[in-house]
Amino acid sequence: MNGGETKTRDLKEALHAYEKEILLTVLHENCYNISKSARVLGISRQNLQHKIKRHHIAVAHGTAGSTQG
Repeated sequence: MNGGETKTRDLKEALHAYEKEILLTVLHENCYNISKSARVLGISRQNLQHKIKRHHIAVAHGTAGSTQG
């Protein structure tokens, strides 16, 4: 059944996009602090890092909370 495979793929793509949207929102709300974001999401820091890598989310290390003056 080719139609069923298309619907499954569409669902996977939709879930992937929704997960990325949630990750980006939570990361932004926590100034891209991985540990805080993981706690908010209820997952381990390592799991969050895996999801960040899988979704190709850029996280600038060492820049969160810094000020230029």
